[in-house]
Amino acid sequence: MKRIYALPLIALLAAAPFALAQTDDPAPETGQDYGYTPPLADDPAAPPDGSTDEGADLIGRGMGMLFQNLLNDMAPEIDGLSQSLGDALAMLGPAVSDLSVLVDDIGNYQTPERLENGDIIIRRKPGAPPPPALGEGLGDLGRDRPGTTPEKLPVDPYQPQIEL
Repeated sequence: MKRIYALPLIALLAAAPFALAQTDDPAPETGQDYGYTPPLADDPAAPPDGSTDEGADLIGRGMGMLFQNLLNDMAPEIDGLSQSLGDALAMLGPAVSDLSVLVDDIGNYQTPERLENGDIIIRRKPGAPPPPALGEGLGDLGRDRPGTTPEKLPVDPYQPQIEL
């Protein structure tokens, strides 16, 4: 039986100098080694350091740059669209001015009604004064002007080009 205890006793005696060498130095206190002490439970939260404001500023600048590049890329198309709209408004200008005279006061009209067939009508109130006379520009609004050729509709390339 002496042999069974001899082996652990030899191992314990061999490890004793290493254990004594480690216990000679005092153990470092937590918090002093790293310069950090955890906050107490009842301490108020630390104020933010402003990193979220900086991040929002970066996102705002990035979005501004994105939209500026998009506007620069689309500038030719926007110029073409404004030219087309300008031409259309020049053509509709007289009719719009006649319409503004024709609809004298919105208070002279009843609320719009939808008929069974889907049409929407706006009736004039019974006690309203008579409407002004129809202008010259409204009569020709849906028709081609004399001396001009009507524009042909664009041809759909996927439809047959000849009548079948």
